[in-house]
Amino acid sequence: MYKILEKQVLSDVTKLMIVEAPHVARNAKAGQFVIVIADAQGERIPLTIADHDPIAGTVTLIFQEVGKSTLQMGTMNVGDGFTPSPARWAIPPRSSPTARWCAWQAAWASRRCIPLRAT
Repeated sequence: MYKILEKQVLSDVTKLMIVEAPHVARNAKAGQFVIVIADAQGERIPLTIADHDPIAGTVTLIFQEVGKSTLQMGTMNVGDGFTPSPARWAIPPRSSPTARWCAWQAAWASRRCIPLRAT
């Protein structure tokens, strides 16, 4: 079980959770995701890693409550835990020393900028 360290309500259906996941945080790259399971009977949900802090060992997940499992995740609080299942990582973007990064920000999600790919 990975513990929820912080939870923010961004809108009535959008939640942000900072989760303790040291191994994931150390190895995360832009564009990758985790498979999250809310409980033993829950379904597997792929969530993009919105942010990660390898020093603190945390990953930030942002999701909208649109189905049974995400509604269940939305009711979880700080101190609760869930199981990120191993997933095949997405291929990180290619870069070069002269590449410029572009970023994407979801209007509904947060004020965070998420690097997508080199241009």
